[in-house]
Amino acid sequence: MVSSTESRPIPPAFLDNLYVYGRATLPITESHPMGPCSGKGTARLEGTKILDQARLDGHDVVVCRAADFLDPGAETTVMPWSSLEKVVRGRKCSFMWFGKPDNRHSFVLPRGVAQGVAETCLRPDLRSMPTLHMPAITAFSANDLSRELSSAVGRTFKPATVGKTCSHGRW
Repeated sequence: MVSSTESRPIPPAFLDNLYVYGRATLPITESHPMGPCSGKGTARLEGTKILDQARLDGHDVVVCRAADFLDPGAETTVMPWSSLEKVVRGRKCSFMWFGKPDNRHSFVLPRGVAQGVAETCLRPDLRSMPTLHMPAITAFSANDLSRELSSAVGRTFKPATVGKTCSHGRW
């Protein structure tokens, strides 16, 4: 796939998630050690190795990583948007959160990610590192969000937590 884009003026761009880092402490930077603790993370690591080899072979490849999306329609994430909408509209007293409620999690806004990937493709000076992280909003926990929502709306909200952990912690 990479070699098929050689004659194009803009390099191929790959948008990846942060699973390759496994249970990482915040903040996660581009130089953070990779230590996947799930099948998804291991698959991402294999993909990273393939793209690293493409770079060694002389290909210009853009890899951008982003945290979970937070936006209408973002449902396969630590905090499904529809769950948050139900709380804000007064239909529920709890919102869904995957994992421990005191674990901080990073989120990105999809439009910002799209702009970041496009700008990275158009500006070679932004591609000095093999991987770039897209800007994220300040990380927060379910407990942090509960406090903020409760304060803003004037009634108590709690996270409804579910989740899977791996040997290194939260996937």
